[in-house]
Amino acid sequence: MITDRIYRLSHAFPILNPLFRRLVFKLPHRRRVVEHFDQRLVVDPTEMHGFYLYYEHAYDDYIFDFIAARTSRFSRALDVGANIGIYTVFFAAHFQRVDAFEPDPSNLERLKENLELNQSANVTVHGVCVGDQIGSVGFKRPVAYNQGIGSIAVAGGDYQVSSITLDKFFAGQPIQPTLIKMDIEGAEWLACKGMKRVLAEYAKNVAILLETHPERLADYGGSIVQLKDLFESYGMHVEALTPQGLQPVASPEAERFWWIHQS
Repeated sequence: MITDRIYRLSHAFPILNPLFRRLVFKLPHRRRVVEHFDQRLVVDPTEMHGFYLYYEHAYDDYIFDFIAARTSRFSRALDVGANIGIYTVFFAAHFQRVDAFEPDPSNLERLKENLELNQSANVTVHGVCVGDQIGSVGFKRPVAYNQGIGSIAVAGGDYQVSSITLDKFFAGQPIQPTLIKMDIEGAEWLACKGMKRVLAEYAKNVAILLETHPERLADYGGSIVQLKDLFESYGMHVEALTPQGLQPVASPEAERFWWIHQS
């Protein structure tokens, strides 16, 4: 296709890369099937996630390598902020049981499509937000070129969605060794406040892969330092997950991914 040829040309001239991306994001929406870590995904190349998967043939690859080396430690995974299922379908191939949480209706539809494409029968999909309250919250819809930035609204919102806490979700059930991946645009402060019982009683059985959003945390009443302190108050270690491996969190504001665990 013409965009593929233009993209190859732009790689020879790095100054053209941003221009190419802006061009692609203005194109009509499309559907393409890509492969990522042996899983197939229907993506839209005119949207941020699909752009990287379709044109770059990569998406958080060092994160997936890190998880793949540790799958034997966990029997269950939660994908909090599942989006279209890039992580979810990978989890489904490596863990006995997976729960995916995605409140945005458009993403939810594509998530289910990708689960069907990969015959991921061990995934339970929850069309809800994960936060610090049970009931409903306002939700701000994502923008067309980045379907991953929908978020709990600080006030109002474009529509209402159901909300749950992880303490409520796990209530009445023993927690097996569980990996929790969380990417929810700053509302991680709310979600972690809503799992204090889980952290107090089952921290040794839980590891959290957290994508941080320091610039958004204040919107929800927290800060990146407070978030780190919260985990450490339950005896958990907070490390930065980088392309070079696990590193101490020297500057919390600068570390995109955290690996949080007790042992």
